[in-house]
Amino acid sequence: MKFKSLKSQITIVFLTLVTLTQLAGLVPLDISIDRNAHASVQSNLQVGEKVFLNILDNNAASLSLGATILASDYGFRSAISSNDNETISSALNNHQTRINADVAIFYSTQDDKTTTSDNVSLADASVAIKRIINNENRNNQSLDIEIFNGHPYQVVLVPVKAPLTIGWVLMGFKIDNTLAKKLNKLSNLEVTFMQLPPSGKWLPIASTFSAKNLADLQVAFRQTDIGSMQKLDFKVGNTVYGSRVLTLSNTGSLVVVLQRSITEATAQFETLRYTLFGLIVVGVFIFTVVTMYFSNVISSPISDLAAIANQFEQGNYNLQVESDRKDEIGNLSRAFNSMKEAIVIREKKVTRLAYWDEVTNLPNRSSFMSKLSESIQSSGKDQTPFSIFVINLDRFKQINNIMGRELGDALLLNVGALISKSIHPSQDFAARLDADEFAVLLKGKSPEECLQVAQDLLKAFEQPIQVGNQHVDVSAGVGLAHYPEDGQSDEQLLHHAETALASAKKRKVNIVEYNANLDTRLQENLMLASELKYAIEHHQLSLYLQPKINIKSKKADSTEALVRWIHPEKGFIFPDQFIPFAEQSGLIQKISLWMIEEACRVVSIMREKGVELNIAVNISTKDLIDSDLPEKIANLLNAYQLTSQAISLEITESSIMDDPLRALTTLNSLAEMGLKIAIDDFGTGYSSLAYLKRLPVHKLKIDKSFVMSMEKDENDRKIVRSTIDLGHNLNLEVVAEGIENIQAWDLLAEMGCDYGQGYFMGKPMPVKDYIAWLNQWNEKVDAWQTMA
Repeated sequence: MKFKSLKSQITIVFLTLVTLTQLAGLVPLDISIDRNAHASVQSNLQVGEKVFLNILDNNAASLSLGATILASDYGFRSAISSNDNETISSALNNHQTRINADVAIFYSTQDDKTTTSDNVSLADASVAIKRIINNENRNNQSLDIEIFNGHPYQVVLVPVKAPLTIGWVLMGFKIDNTLAKKLNKLSNLEVTFMQLPPSGKWLPIASTFSAKNLADLQVAFRQTDIGSMQKLDFKVGNTVYGSRVLTLSNTGSLVVVLQRSITEATAQFETLRYTLFGLIVVGVFIFTVVTMYFSNVISSPISDLAAIANQFEQGNYNLQVESDRKDEIGNLSRAFNSMKEAIVIREKKVTRLAYWDEVTNLPNRSSFMSKLSESIQSSGKDQTPFSIFVINLDRFKQINNIMGRELGDALLLNVGALISKSIHPSQDFAARLDADEFAVLLKGKSPEECLQVAQDLLKAFEQPIQVGNQHVDVSAGVGLAHYPEDGQSDEQLLHHAETALASAKKRKVNIVEYNANLDTRLQENLMLASELKYAIEHHQLSLYLQPKINIKSKKADSTEALVRWIHPEKGFIFPDQFIPFAEQSGLIQKISLWMIEEACRVVSIMREKGVELNIAVNISTKDLIDSDLPEKIANLLNAYQLTSQAISLEITESSIMDDPLRALTTLNSLAEMGLKIAIDDFGTGYSSLAYLKRLPVHKLKIDKSFVMSMEKDENDRKIVRSTIDLGHNLNLEVVAEGIENIQAWDLLAEMGCDYGQGYFMGKPMPVKDYIAWLNQWNEKVDAWQTMA
């Protein structure tokens, strides 16, 4: 059974401790009783041993006195001298009877004859008396144990002298139950004589035990080593006896076992043991009652607090914990009240964080989705129409990097306030969905009116927004979706609005309304994105070259590498159809690395054909933040045995501004390798001038949007001329893109531009066509020089 409640656990723990403590007290008591009982028994055995030895000594003295009187009797000595056997035998019997001896023997040294009393055979007597005579000093009396007729006797041997020794007189007492009972009476011990016959198994010959107990002792005795039998415990029947074993014969074949009952010795303490046990039982019972009472006192308020905690768990915070106690339970009750108040405050804060945006003070995405779902449900069966539009700020990441996060948040706050002012607060709903993305739900308006609201909002963005001491130009893209035609669920409707927003961003228009064709094009683009990795690994990409011409020397010594995708089913796919997806998925790094390797291969091939060529390769934002890029390029140059002059790199302004610090670190490493670096599409950004003086660049490429119409547009000419002057002042070479005719070429030559690139000189072409183009160009240059 498992005790889960605190009350039962307290009761069980304390009862267990008390019970173990009480029982632990019985253990030393039991040990003490046992030790005292053994000590008492051993004391009795020592006394019994002394009594037994005294009895043997007394018997020996009595035997010695009777034998000495007989040996000194004149008539007995005369009968020996005259060899009167009848007189000798009569004298032996008379003296045996007088001292109550059990055996009397005379041995004559004159004729080597033995005379015995009636109960001892001549053979046993002759052998025994000769053995004693041989082992003892014949002039002294001797005490010994001898076996006659298979039974032990305590004997005394006395010489008969006249004056020389003419014989020996032996007298003895039989060791039997009489001796055992006598000792038992004197010492209150159990006495058993054990004999080891030639058969090798100990046999009892006399004992104060009953036949059954004697059999148990015989079994225990036979299982014990005789050499260690000094102080032993034997179990006889159901009683344990403390025992002492004394060896009586010189050969060790006769012992006496003195025993005292340990069970009887401990019996006098049993009353004390039972009394103590009874007191323990009563004490445990009383303690159980007291423990249960106090455990109930302790656990009841805790159970009440647990019930209140369950109510807190279910969200019911209206309960108040009442307690006037001053102890720990009272402190716990007051802590519960404090905890409840803190939880209520935190839940309010968490709820706000869950549904409210702290930066803009607008509802967040979760709140907007909840409102959108609520609007769909409230539209009812007639599906009352409403619209949503999603707004995404342009270039917010770059603005945030330059201004810092604090001013970036301030800009978002102002944008949120501007959006809130453009809607009707009682029926419309605005929220911040993500970092720079907002959403608006418009009710009670037609699609045309919703479109007008979005347009009005974008017009409001035309005015710079003041953030601190700065004015920031903000633009945005908007995607619209209408319920119910553009979606039947909140997720679907928002997804379609974001799809329209993505289309607006891609097409670089302000507003796009959702239509089904957008999803079709999106699906096609996703399919292309999934096939792009396969295309990279299976050589479906091709490297095209577009020449860059030295305007002064008209020498074609460098080109720009452009990637093209030849799809096995869809055919020729232009970069603007797949590069955006490559940048989003991270495949752009594989494409860049492929282009650099392919450029190295082409340079190596051209060199074999006698054409010295530098190929410029565009690298992306993700390439610039890759700290391993310099090592990868170095490995490719080494593999094709090329120097750093073989290739150059082109980067865009936006790629620098995404992560200026990491980009600068990578660019410095590339420049230290000797690679030439150019800024591509210069003039289309808005902040690179702040970093231009710090960047290790060698060239500026003027974006073609300024070059293509500069012969007609004075402003474009001014921008191009200013950029060329800026580059030269910074010791940079300047490359103009988008040269479409001889007029643009001549203007750039007049302005001092260093290199030109465009369809006037050559379109992007496969590598295999480059040699043929180069020959045509050289012929064209020769014609110019002839005309000059």
